[in-house]
Amino acid sequence: KAQEEPPAKLLDDLFRKTKAAPCIYWLPLTESQIVQKEAEQAERAKEREKRRKEREEEEQKEREKEAERERNRQLEREKRREHSRERERDRERERDRGDRERERERDRDRGRERDRRDTKRHSRSRSRSTPVRDRGGRR
Repeated sequence: KAQEEPPAKLLDDLFRKTKAAPCIYWLPLTESQIVQKEAEQAERAKEREKRRKEREEEEQKEREKEAERERNRQLEREKRREHSRERERDRERERDRGDRERERERDRDRGRERDRRDTKRHSRSRSRSTPVRDRGGRR
């Protein structure tokens, strides 16, 4: 009876095993499994590449938006600076105008003062009874 039964197949006969302890038993992939696995890997690689490109495009768009915002901020700063310069020029014009007006006022006051002095000299009454020499005036 023992000779009629074929010998039992051991794990070593059915699988491959690692040399390291503890042993791990494994089977190599078939050709169709290899092809299928390589196709899946290629598909995952394409998906990764597609996502990477999409991410790069989004980042590029974001950089462009940021650059546009920076240009707008720069233009706004320049407008504010120009507005400040204009206000400063207006203030200077007002100061100059005020200075000119004060100067004109001073000139008018000086002229009036001069006129008053001149009129005082001329309006001084002289007595005709006393000769000019006795008065200490001009000869």
